[in-house]
Amino acid sequence: MNAVTQATPVSGVAYTLAGLTGTTKEAVVTLTSAATLTATNADTKVYMVINPGTPTGSCLVGVSTDGTTWKYLEKAVPVGGFKRGVKYVVTIDAATATLENVVVGGAGKIWMDRNLGATRVATSSTDAEAYGDLYQWGRLSDGHQIRTSGTTTTLADSDTPGHNNFIRSSSLPIDWRDPQNDNLWQGVSGTNNPCPSGFRVPTETELNDERLK
Repeated sequence: MNAVTQATPVSGVAYTLAGLTGTTKEAVVTLTSAATLTATNADTKVYMVINPGTPTGSCLVGVSTDGTTWKYLEKAVPVGGFKRGVKYVVTIDAATATLENVVVGGAGKIWMDRNLGATRVATSSTDAEAYGDLYQWGRLSDGHQIRTSGTTTTLADSDTPGHNNFIRSSSLPIDWRDPQNDNLWQGVSGTNNPCPSGFRVPTETELNDERLK
């Protein structure tokens, strides 16, 4: 078996592994027999070698039964980064209720398979249960996004308004906050990120890449 050797982990590096050839992008392990997950599953194990380095993000483990719809489990990078020779364990079992349904987009990015607040994946363009919530840009999940929330015309003077009313504005720049703050929703750890753990609001470039695929 030939291993994948990279000085710096990047996509697109050619490899031969167990008689299979390809280029690096992501590690996909397909079980040769079905696995039954229990509340304290200890039967199914997958071992991976991770290039040691400094902590720059989380480890995202995806699980799929059809190769299209994925569920993920986020594992934070340990303090000091992954270290050579140390075994790290990520447990996936039937009791893991925080898994989110995701899909892999045409540009290779992992996306939630539904809008924030939606109760299911859209079955049609008029499926009301898939519409989701209505967020004010940059605002946290404080209840204002619910379609039946109350309204107010009093602008907030901080990043956390302290109530669940939808804030209406009739004058430019039409914002819920005064003064504006254009540095909200910036990344997974960004202030007021409304997404589930491990997710973030996509960039304009990422959205455009998906539209072109």
